[in-house]
Amino acid sequence: QKTLGASAHYVRQSAAQAAATLNAEDYQILSDRIEASDGAALITLAYAKIIKEGGVVPLAVRTGITVFEGDYQTDLRLDALRLIQLGLGDLGPPTKMAAVFDGYANGVDLAEYERQLDPIRIRLMDAFPSSHEVLDYELARTLSMLAPYNPSLLDRILEKITDDSDPVTDIHYLIVAARIPSDRSTAQSKKIAKSLVSIDEKLIRLKLPQDTNWDDRFKELYTQLVKIDADLPRQIVEQPGFGLPGHVLFLSQLPGQFLGTAIAAFERKIEADDDFLWSSDVVFLFGESKKPEHREMIRDLYKDFALQPAVLAVLSASPEEQDRDKFFEGLDSSQIEVLEACVSALEKLAPPQSPDETVRLFAALRRMGNDKREQKLQSRIVTLLQKWTGQPIGDPADVADLTKQRALIQAWGDWLSQENPEVYARILKLGGEETEKLYAMLETVDWEAGSSERGAELFRKRACIQCHGNRSALGPALAGIAKRFSRKDIFTAIVAPNQDVSPRYQTTVVGTVDGKVYTGLVVYRSVDGLTLRNSNNQTTRIEADEIDFESKKSSSLMPEGLLKDLTPADLADLNAYLQSL
Repeated sequence: QKTLGASAHYVRQSAAQAAATLNAEDYQILSDRIEASDGAALITLAYAKIIKEGGVVPLAVRTGITVFEGDYQTDLRLDALRLIQLGLGDLGPPTKMAAVFDGYANGVDLAEYERQLDPIRIRLMDAFPSSHEVLDYELARTLSMLAPYNPSLLDRILEKITDDSDPVTDIHYLIVAARIPSDRSTAQSKKIAKSLVSIDEKLIRLKLPQDTNWDDRFKELYTQLVKIDADLPRQIVEQPGFGLPGHVLFLSQLPGQFLGTAIAAFERKIEADDDFLWSSDVVFLFGESKKPEHREMIRDLYKDFALQPAVLAVLSASPEEQDRDKFFEGLDSSQIEVLEACVSALEKLAPPQSPDETVRLFAALRRMGNDKREQKLQSRIVTLLQKWTGQPIGDPADVADLTKQRALIQAWGDWLSQENPEVYARILKLGGEETEKLYAMLETVDWEAGSSERGAELFRKRACIQCHGNRSALGPALAGIAKRFSRKDIFTAIVAPNQDVSPRYQTTVVGTVDGKVYTGLVVYRSVDGLTLRNSNNQTTRIEADEIDFESKKSSSLMPEGLLKDLTPADLADLNAYLQSL
């Protein structure tokens, strides 16, 4: 009995385990001996009931509320809130609810207890806000389990979000707000919109990193908020702070008539900030615009290596001859999305005027693998080669049969090498010479002259940061890499990314029952499906019952050509930066 109210948590935990073994009569006797003022003992005894019975335990909920409302220390009142959560069946993962709500919704259905929950909701809502921030944090979480329909509570929840509040705290209360299904007033809608828009600005200002699942979880939160408030997307694009790269996520729920407003907001941000951090998502957004000046803006971004895949994807939708060289450069990519975009563009443009272009298209055909998506593209390339050359070599459908595919590629190689031997030899050897060129250059580098600051800027400009070190995290962390690998090994891995690919970062190919094929890294997997992120940092959710096949390739999403056109001084700078990690 004495240990039920002990000051040490682990002692009370042991006491609860022991009390849970008592029969009903002995449990009642022990319960009768506990003083009503002994909050710790009351919590321990109620917790024993949870251990013994499991599921929803109304007694534990009532006890938790009594202690929480009592005159006790903050720590004990916090324990009381946790007791209420446990008594309600504990926190998720909830059924039929997005993963972002795992820590904010019940793991069990409370429908049969609905009549008993109303007085509990009222008492807990009346207690918010409390006298302590820590208590408010968990009290809000407890209220979110009860999903109260109460506009007044929503006002009080939103008051916790201010210009100076921490973004982690903001997200917490926004998740709670998403669990309050009451109709939004205009003021509430604007406050939620401002809060959502401010998250990215705060993250940038505080230099806070985001993990791989950030965009997916944040989008789940936003989607739920829009389900409650259909006007929220419009309110968001009209916020003065709207227009940062991370805000593209909000456009997923935006009605088409407001897309122009969103693009105009981004344009204002870009014009006001010479250092605007363009992303693939922003490029795709401007790709939706019909204004010639926006297309020219996208075209100018091609010189930014990190944005080239997105730029090619946008330009390929309505290809123009002035971008022809870009599409042929894109054929050197190891990313299937880029290859598909470039081939689509070349199918619509005029036939080539030089043998170089024909051989470069063949080089792309020869380099591809054997999954269904690549085979479909190979078939299109064969058709295009036939159109360009007038040669009926092979059948495009032969790429689906590995034996016929090899013979088909060999036949095209033989013909092209005979027609244009010098061009064929020059282009087909480019990839093989890159490593030797690198090794020769490494011998000329003055490593001591390298600058980690310049290297960091180069790391960003070459799109390395897009996959190593930010919220995308498509590649491994590079901290300590210089201690684990030699300088030569590091640069070899950059110039030949497919040479030794860790299984963790090998590309996954997923085919669906309706014939679609997706390629990328699996960033989230559950029993009911998975989420793939491709080389453009775009995510695709595929439900389990939609998956026809799934396989891994020994290739990497890391593109080739990352060291292209770099000088020995650039290599020294990049090495200095990698040494600093």
